[in-house]
Order: sequence, then C-alpha cells, then structure tokens
Amino acid sequence: ARASARRSPARMPAAIASPLSDFAAEHRMYLPLVSVILLVFLGIWRGARLLMSSEMTNKAFPVIILMLGIAVALVLGIQTVRRNRVYQSEESIWRDVISSRPDNLRGYLGLGTVLLRNGNIEEAERLFIRIVEDPRRVDTAAGRKYGTEFAMAYNNLGAIFFGRGRYSQSGEFFAKSLTFGRSPDAENNLRLALDMQQKEKISGQAPR
Repeated sequence: ARASARRSPARMPAAIASPLSDFAAEHRMYLPLVSVILLVFLGIWRGARLLMSSEMTNKAFPVIILMLGIAVALVLGIQTVRRNRVYQSEESIWRDVISSRPDNLRGYLGLGTVLLRNGNIEEAERLFIRIVEDPRRVDTAAGRKYGTEFAMAYNNLGAIFFGRGRYSQSGEFFAKSLTFGRSPDAENNLRLALDMQQKEKISGQAPR
C-alpha cells in the first residue's frame, strides 16, 4: 500500500547543449600557415644577406640566423604553453572565448551549458540571462542570426526554473524559446511545464 501511494517523480525537461559539430577549428589554419612561415623565413634570410657585407657573411650570418631562430622558438613556445592552459577543459575554452570576444553569444551559451551540466546552476543562469537580455534580441536581422542562441538560452532557463518547481515561469521561458524556431525539446518541455501547472491547479496549490 505504501509503495502504491508513493508519487512517481516528475519528468525533467531537457536542457539543450550548444550545437557545435567542430568544437575547435584552429587546426584548419595549420597547413596553410606552412607556406606563410616559409615565405617569412626566406624573406628574413634574403634581407639579412643583403644588409651584411660579404666579409661578415661567412662568420656572422649563421650566428644571427641561429639567434633569430631561438628568439622565434621562445616566443612561440610561450604562446603554446598559454594556449595549452586554455585547452585544459571545455569550461576554460569557453571562458577564453568570452574574454576575447565579450559580444559572442555562442560563448556565453557554451559556458552556461557546461556550467549547468557541472551543477553550477547560479552562474549558468546569469549567463543565459545575459543572452536573453542582449539588445540584439529585438533586432529582426540579429534575431535571425542569433536565433539559435536565444532559443537555447530561453530553453535552458526554463529547465532551471522547472527544477526549482517554478512551473509557470519555466513555461514562459519555453514558450519564448519557440518564438525563435521550432525545437522538439522545447516543445516537449513546454508540455511538461503546462502539465505540472495543471496538476498544481488540481491539487489546489498556488502557481509558482
């Protein structure tokens, strides 16, 4: 009897992850850069030979080239170490995106999604709110361009508020998400929120 009296847990809405098919695209520039680096090196080599007298060429030229090579390797090595620190985690990558491009909505969405997945709900909520309060939301052209970011941010806010039992507000967020395009997840989430609101009315609880 006790088992039958237990209420089954309510289904939880799905938060939508950032849809990136290619998370890190820097590798696309590595091969084209080979020709650029080669041209720069040949230019430095040719320029150094023209600036130096013929008497100095045989003795000093190799030393100068070696010193230049060491200096370049040192600078590039420092940059590589710094970049590797950024690539330590998905969260650090998204934080670097926001730091480099504060107006990049995809960066806020990516970081918020990672934080939400890791249980840092409060900071994730602030990032999603930052997206939906962006002035470009009311711009028709920008709305089309950033529609995915706005839709996902609204949906994820709805999932957060649903988890807090605030079904009325979560339903509003899910409904706003759908104004930026159809999404099976947002549609299902909206039905869940409306279903929970209906259950509250039946049970006599005040809507939250």
